[in-house]
Amino acid sequence: MAHVVVSGAWDHRPVKSDDVAKIAAAVGPVVVAFVGAAVAGAGTRNRRSQLKTDAEVLMLLPENSDARRLMESHIEGSITRMAEDDEKRRDPMGSVLALLFLGFAGWTWTLALDGSNWWVAPAIFFTTFGFVGLGSDAFRAKRDERGRRIRPPT
Repeated sequence: MAHVVVSGAWDHRPVKSDDVAKIAAAVGPVVVAFVGAAVAGAGTRNRRSQLKTDAEVLMLLPENSDARRLMESHIEGSITRMAEDDEKRRDPMGSVLALLFLGFAGWTWTLALDGSNWWVAPAIFFTTFGFVGLGSDAFRAKRDERGRRIRPPT
């Protein structure tokens, strides 16, 4: 691990592979979450542009054709699904908390794998709560004002 000397010069010892693994374990879940959010936003923009293209095609079809009725039905269904998806949101506070748990999980797993068996129990705890939190809060779903998932009645 690189250290700063009091004089301000860097210690130029080589970086160990386990140092890289520790950094990757702590930063990895955060990067994955940001990439997932970016991909989801791009998907919504693509759906809207596809809907606009479908509406333009609809205008070109003859009034009484089966293809026109089929396209109208498709566009109506797409708009309904898009409206339902717009009501869905993530719980940002729960997602951040889950990512913190996963960061601590990465750190405690590296301590456990370095030979300290005492860290296995906290590593399992942080890993479990991190993945459960990501599963419940990071994915888009209908939520109430407090961010809790609204489940359909059974």
